[in-house]
Amino acid sequence: CQCVRNWGLWKWFINYFPVDLVKTAELPPDRNYLVCIFPHGLLSIGGFLNFASNYSKWSTLFPGVRPRFTTLVLNYYIPIYRELLLSLGMSTVSAKSLTAILKESNDPTHKSNSDGFTSSAAGLVVGGEREQRHAAPNIYKFVLKNRKGFVKIALKTGASLVPAISFGENNIFGKNEWRLIRFNGRVPVTTVFGAPIHVTENLSPSEEEVNEIHEVFCKEIRELFESHKSKYADNFDQIELEFV
Repeated sequence: CQCVRNWGLWKWFINYFPVDLVKTAELPPDRNYLVCIFPHGLLSIGGFLNFASNYSKWSTLFPGVRPRFTTLVLNYYIPIYRELLLSLGMSTVSAKSLTAILKESNDPTHKSNSDGFTSSAAGLVVGGEREQRHAAPNIYKFVLKNRKGFVKIALKTGASLVPAISFGENNIFGKNEWRLIRFNGRVPVTTVFGAPIHVTENLSPSEEEVNEIHEVFCKEIRELFESHKSKYADNFDQIELEFV
């Protein structure tokens, strides 16, 4: 529902931190994308606001591409909250839901594209709850070393993988001396999209094929981190990217 995506509250949040979106390569609207966002942070503010509101730069940077942010299945069992998520065009992180999004038609005349879009991009925070535990200022620990399910989904659907990093996400919250969560106030969050990694659709990918694409993805997201940390990360000369 565009009216919910147009709520002024989202605009206020985007301007408050502020939240920004940076494009480094085109995402042609003739295919679908699985955008893999790191790090999770405490609330995935960068991913949520860039995908689920109409006040980000999305429509300007990626015309024709329909943004669909995903979250835990559990959230859809909460009354009212479930309706809010659905109104924002969001979906679940289940393989079934992701596959449905990534298999949507790219035909402009298809009834599902009557909204003017010809492409869908599913936003997935790959590290999930485990990565959330590593959220701390200026820490970039991506839970990626053994996470390969997203690669399998991309291969099975033929969707292109897009590495994305939300610089500043982990700086929004910290912990005080009693290990309690502390809100750090206005912290810029810049989500940088890398170039898409195109794959060939394969309904039964081998372990070797999955590992090969996973290795390419790890290489691409590391290069994205190194080439942009000096622009968007605090203490960039002291931080390192670690895969866990």
